[in-house]
Amino acid sequence: SERYSQFLIDELLPHIEQAHSVKFSTDPNQRGITGASSGAICAFNVAWHRPDSFRRVYSTIGTYVGLRGGDEIPTHIRKTEPKPLRIFLQDGENDLNIYGGDWWTANQMMQRAFKFSGYELKHEWGKGRHSRKHGNAIFPDAMRWLWHSDAAEVKTHYDQCRNEAVRFLEPGEDWQLLSDGHGWAEGLAAMPDGNVFFTDVPASRIYRIGTDDKVELFAENTGRANGLRLGPDGLLYGAANGAGQIAAWDPKTANRTVVAEGVKCNDLVVRHDGTVYFTNPADNKIMIIRKGSGQAVVVDNFRNPNGLTMSADQTMLFVGHFPGRFIYSYTINDNGTLANKQQYYYMHVPSNSLEGHLDGMCVSRDGWLVAATELGVQICDQPGRVHLILPKPRLAKRVSYTAFGGKDWKTLYIATGNRVYKRRTKLTGAQPWRTPVKPPRPQL
Repeated sequence: SERYSQFLIDELLPHIEQAHSVKFSTDPNQRGITGASSGAICAFNVAWHRPDSFRRVYSTIGTYVGLRGGDEIPTHIRKTEPKPLRIFLQDGENDLNIYGGDWWTANQMMQRAFKFSGYELKHEWGKGRHSRKHGNAIFPDAMRWLWHSDAAEVKTHYDQCRNEAVRFLEPGEDWQLLSDGHGWAEGLAAMPDGNVFFTDVPASRIYRIGTDDKVELFAENTGRANGLRLGPDGLLYGAANGAGQIAAWDPKTANRTVVAEGVKCNDLVVRHDGTVYFTNPADNKIMIIRKGSGQAVVVDNFRNPNGLTMSADQTMLFVGHFPGRFIYSYTINDNGTLANKQQYYYMHVPSNSLEGHLDGMCVSRDGWLVAATELGVQICDQPGRVHLILPKPRLAKRVSYTAFGGKDWKTLYIATGNRVYKRRTKLTGAQPWRTPVKPPRPQL
């Protein structure tokens, strides 16, 4: 978790500077961190979580095994957007092999994961046991390599990367802050012209982001609207839980109409035929409003539901179990009812809480699910497997909503509590209010 990096960077180093009248460089390229055994995994985690503070790591006999989740790290390296880190790994073939795992194999898995994702990497294998002897002996060589004159600035290397970031992301693009200072931003929804709307739930406001990235107030007194979606009739539908309504706004005039009253609601999605599905976390229900009925009907009982969306071909409904790690799937019957409920998308969760905080989500035209989670944005294939994790921007709160927008629907927008960001991708968003599209068959 981030706890040790927070202690070291935010508490210990400032205390040392003050107590001993020293000044540490704030340039992460000039800062390195090292450790052995559990200290190695500790040192790595500092740089992993805070590459803005440390970018050079020397790891000896690292405990990347099944003790407190250390064995999960190679998978996260493979699945997470690459970070600017330079790592030197050391271990010996006679290292520990006990109930928690095989240190020798685990360090080789780390090495292969780093290489897979294109990190700046060097390793030195020996025959030693769980001892500092070999690591101490090669320490000068490790320092010379870590701070080699050719590596004054540690970078990411997409040209050497096989990580899925290459498939989904535009090289050189990063998160761009669009709006700040909100109580809790949610409910991103894009228009055909590329404009994007979002809600500030406690402020009962809806804002519009233009294609020029300018943000303007669109509507006030929204009834603490949360989730937003565009409907096939061109109206902006919202889950106005504070008013007990599913409401709809005209995107041009901001005139508001009531779709259904007397409801508790969090997020919603509108199908191309006008059917509205929404989550009711307060009563642990998933609800449906059939076009023109004005009546909300229970279609399933679901404990702690939150974000939801549909597959690109609109044959399936996906619902996030907010405190858990699974996004559930349903088959949508011809009459709009739901069937075949199952735990489907297996999401990664933080090692220190095990709560996924599965929130607002969207899909691409070729079937990728893009979900807001505690770990950041997770991109999943049609069979329910996470391929890429995009960490939340530095200093941002948890990601609470995702949506594709922009003129070509290739820009990913995210809400993170008080802020809204965007980022260019290689994916193209699907629009539930349009005619369904059949995505290609998934591959391994």
